[in-house]
Parts: sequence; C-alpha cells; structure tokens
Amino acid sequence: MTALMAHGFFSTGLMDKADPRVRAMYAWHSVEEIEHKAVAYDVLTKVAKANYFTRILSFMQTTFSFPLHVFLIMNYMFKVDGVKNRGRVWLKGLWWLYGWGGLYPRLMPHYPRVLPTGFPSVEIRRHAHL
Repeated sequence: MTALMAHGFFSTGLMDKADPRVRAMYAWHSVEEIEHKAVAYDVLTKVAKANYFTRILSFMQTTFSFPLHVFLIMNYMFKVDGVKNRGRVWLKGLWWLYGWGGLYPRLMPHYPRVLPTGFPSVEIRRHAHL
C-alpha cells in the first residue's frame, strides 16, 4: 500500500505544487517504499507462504485501515501541538485524501497493478536474517 501511495504521489502530479524541500523528502521516502515492496512480497510469499487470496485480502484490509491509523496519529499530533480549529484542518485533509483529484481517487487506476498473481521480486537468500 505504501509503495502504491509513493508511486501515486509523483505519477499523478499530486506533489507538483509542493514546496521543493517537502517534495524532495517525499521523493526520497517514495523511492525507499517502492524498493521495499519487492522484499515485502518475497517475505509474504516465500517465508509466510501466503497465497494469492491472503495477499489480496491483506491489501484490501490495509486499504481501509491505513487511513484510520493515519487519522489517529494526526489527532494525537494535533492535540499535542495545540492545533486550534481542528475541524477545518480535518476537512481540508479529508478533501486532500478523498475529494475529486485527491490522493485515493488518483490511486484507483493503479490498483489493478497489485492484483496480478506474479510480481517482479528479489530472491530472499537463505542466510538472510529476517
């Protein structure tokens, strides 16, 4: 999910108007997430022996639970930082995520890439420490 989001930040133009420093940080983190997806796939399929159904079910569960965890973390940070008028900030954030042209609607066309049964992954070495 995080690799899909990382791809979406840049392939959809969502970060085009971001501050260059923020865009650079997200670019670095996005490359890291995309790189990790191959290793995560290998661990899931070769170590955990997860089948296709488990992989897709896990992805769908993450699709719906990830925003909840982000909201809980954001709520805590707003509280600790003393953010006033949280309702306005929440509405702006929800629109950025789910509104027309938001992150999730822009990611929907990329979901079919997750569904194939195969995946170009890296091979886990037997001596790798997991």
